[in-house]
Amino acid sequence: MSDTEQTCAFSIPHEDKFNYLYQAIYAPVAIEAGLTPLRVLDFGRRSEAIEEAWEASTSHVAVVDLTNACGQPFYYLALRQLQGKPTILTSQSLDDVPIPFRSLPTIEYQPSESRWDKRLRKELLAAIEAVLKDPASAVFNPLATGELDATNPENSKVMGWTENESPDDSVEWKMGFHTFIEEARKHRDKDKS
Repeated sequence: MSDTEQTCAFSIPHEDKFNYLYQAIYAPVAIEAGLTPLRVLDFGRRSEAIEEAWEASTSHVAVVDLTNACGQPFYYLALRQLQGKPTILTSQSLDDVPIPFRSLPTIEYQPSESRWDKRLRKELLAAIEAVLKDPASAVFNPLATGELDATNPENSKVMGWTENESPDDSVEWKMGFHTFIEEARKHRDKDKS
C-alpha cells in the first residue's frame, strides 16, 4: 500500500455472518467511495500488539461495527479516537453503542428488515463521503484530547456501562479495555516525542 493510497478500515465482530457483511456490503462500499478496504484482524489485548494495532488504526476513515458489543471493535474504536481519526459506527442495535460515542456518525441496520442491505449500502456510502469532506465530524474529541480518561474505571458510567457491567458483562473485559487504552496512550505519546 502506498502512502498516498486512501484506505477505509473495517473492524467487525469475528463471526461468520459478519464475513458476508464485509464481503457483500462494507468492502464494495469503500471501493465505490474510492477507498481501499482493509479488514482489521484480531489483535487482542496483548500490550505487545499495540504497535500492530496502532498501525492498523491509521486509515483515512474507519467503520466499526459494534453489534453485540464484542471486544475487538471497541479496542479499535478507542485507538481511532485516541488518534483523533474519523470513525463511522454501525450496529444492529443502538444499545450496543456507548452513549458518548453516539455523537459519531452511526448507522443502525436490521438484517430482518426487507432491503436492509441496500439501505445499509446507501447510508454507509453517504456517511463515508460526508466524513471524507469533514473528518472532524467523526471524531469523539474528549477521548482524543484526554478530557475523558477511558483508563479510569470510574468513567464506566460515562461510557454507558453500569458498575458491574461492561460490553460483554465481564469486569475482566472492562479492566482489559482500560489497560489497553493506557498502553495505546503511551504508544501515542511516544510517537509524539
